[in-house]
Amino acid sequence: MSSATRVRALIAKEWSELLHSRLLLATVVGVPLIFVGVASANMLTVAALPPDPTGDPLPAYMLEMCDGLDGIPCVQVYLASMFHLLFLMTPMVIPSTIAAHGVVGEKNAKTLEPLLATPITTAELLLAKTVAPLVPGVLATWFGYAAWMAIAFATMPRPVVAHLLTPPWALAMVFAAPLMAAFSTLIGLMVSSRSTDPRAAQQVAGLGVLPLVGLIFGQLSGLVLVSAPLVIALCACLLVLDAGLWWLATQVFEREAILTRWK
Repeated sequence: MSSATRVRALIAKEWSELLHSRLLLATVVGVPLIFVGVASANMLTVAALPPDPTGDPLPAYMLEMCDGLDGIPCVQVYLASMFHLLFLMTPMVIPSTIAAHGVVGEKNAKTLEPLLATPITTAELLLAKTVAPLVPGVLATWFGYAAWMAIAFATMPRPVVAHLLTPPWALAMVFAAPLMAAFSTLIGLMVSSRSTDPRAAQQVAGLGVLPLVGLIFGQLSGLVLVSAPLVIALCACLLVLDAGLWWLATQVFEREAILTRWK
């Protein structure tokens, strides 16, 4: 059996288990749907508000983000940028949740020892355990973002939509989202390989979203403005971090230690 065949077989096994796990399946489907619902409801609520009777100008950082818009449309653009960042949490939340069950779940199911006894190498095992959570997380992200953009296009003024469909956000969704998914998956796998409780592994792996939360608060306060250079820099940093995490995961994942030290 070739290396590619072994990897594909393990990925198929992981996806089969995902489809039979109500918790994990609900996470894959539910997280993007919740984000779409929250974003759409908030944007439609803002659209229904009357103009500001005081006539007070909007903050400078909001006007900079709106690039020519003012009033309610500018507020919509500002809020939409927050929800864009919220959607970027999807490729971190979903894969980390699945990956946190990747090894410790095998331990609880008593299938880890037979799996490690097969000819599959550590690199092949990690590759399959990384791809299996990453793909559903990225696809769920793209599905949720596409649904959100479709609702925005159908319900919002064209000037507002034009500010949503911009190159920085396209770059973020196409390139940054998979890199974020890989980042959270590798952290989840390393935590899972050293844990005995799936819930504890999931909670620790979930800490990987904290940098993105900081970015959300940075844009909320006007300290950070998402732009193409910022997204490119973010992708470059994630690429380096993912490469480092992959190397670290191969070092942390000691097959014999995982079996003998876990009780």
